[in-house]
Amino acid sequence: MAEKKRAKNDGLMRAAGILVVANFMSSILGYVKNILITSLFGMGMQTDAYYAAFTIPDAIYTILVGGGISSAFIPVFSGYLTRGEKKDAYRMASTVLNLVAIVVMIFCVIGEIFAPQLLPVIVDFSDGGTAFFNLTVKLTRIMFFQCFFMCLIGICVGILQSYKKFTPSALGSISYNLIMIVVGFMLYKAGLGIAGFSIGVVTGALVDLIIQATPVIRSEFEYKPVLDIKHPGVMKFLKLFWPMLLGVSVSQLNLIVNKYFGTTVGKNTLSYMQNAQSIMQLPINILGYSIAVSIFPTMVDHFSRGEIQHYKDDVSSGIRNVVFLTLPASFGIIAVSRSLIRALYLQGRFSAGNVEILSELLVFYCIGIVGYSVRQVVCQGFYSIQETKIPVRINIFILCLNMVLSYLFVRSEEHTS
Repeated sequence: MAEKKRAKNDGLMRAAGILVVANFMSSILGYVKNILITSLFGMGMQTDAYYAAFTIPDAIYTILVGGGISSAFIPVFSGYLTRGEKKDAYRMASTVLNLVAIVVMIFCVIGEIFAPQLLPVIVDFSDGGTAFFNLTVKLTRIMFFQCFFMCLIGICVGILQSYKKFTPSALGSISYNLIMIVVGFMLYKAGLGIAGFSIGVVTGALVDLIIQATPVIRSEFEYKPVLDIKHPGVMKFLKLFWPMLLGVSVSQLNLIVNKYFGTTVGKNTLSYMQNAQSIMQLPINILGYSIAVSIFPTMVDHFSRGEIQHYKDDVSSGIRNVVFLTLPASFGIIAVSRSLIRALYLQGRFSAGNVEILSELLVFYCIGIVGYSVRQVVCQGFYSIQETKIPVRINIFILCLNMVLSYLFVRSEEHTS
């Protein structure tokens, strides 16, 4: 019994290790991309438009796959595999995959057509003028192709992680950022400007999809061209998905609120926010996200078998490990924030004045590192036991609090300036 538990722990550590290394390398490449963009374009209209263009496509991906579908898909699919009901597992997974492809395609077509009408709802273009608006619309329409690929990637990753296969997702995330940098810079040199990096994003997503889909095709998984909505597994998935959809939608609305209030403060604020947030996300992605994702299939297995104490141990261990690792990371980044920004960004069109603003903003973002990281584990713990209502209530409370505080602080800034 002890050897079996030790083997499970070793498997968890290996999975977490793979994801930690992959997320670290992917995040480093993400910084290289950000540094390259700020060096080439500075903190101006083009970088603001580039970051604003991610808003709607990223929201669609995160709502449908990043938080909602994957968290509802893995418990149901893994449950079938645990019970040896492979035919039902394949039929359920194929139906979900087909549904996602159809729904995302519809959303992308709507987004391509109505981008000029949708963007002013979430971005304040009053300071940037027509040029800022037109560029953001152009880049957003390019990004919708990436959204379609990423949604399919999400389902493939869910299938692979149900089989405890984490290497493809690790390689895919690294390749995504690497391709984005190489293609983006080449197209920039070819005269496409910031649009070249948007095309690089789409190309990176396509390569990532190929990396994820290949092992799924080669595995024992059997794809079926069906839409069996009445299948018990699909019905169970949908029952879990809708509350998760609401919860993740609230989280995305929270990000949109931040971006909207950021664009009302002044020019280039969105670029500062995006760069500060990307640094803050480093320990969250490398440590919090990696640990949460690696223990999620195991928590599902333990709960499915009725091993409640093992499930509780998984959650407890995940939270303790995340706090132990992210707390010093948070204080460390705060302590060296100015030196870190200067070392990373002070080149090209990025000035010393930009360093001061970005480093001050980074300090405030880093206060939330531990909370965001623990939240990853706690939410996965709720989802693994198919409890979806509590995370929704928490997200709604956070959204309301964020809107009130953002409004008050922005108004306070307007009065003092």
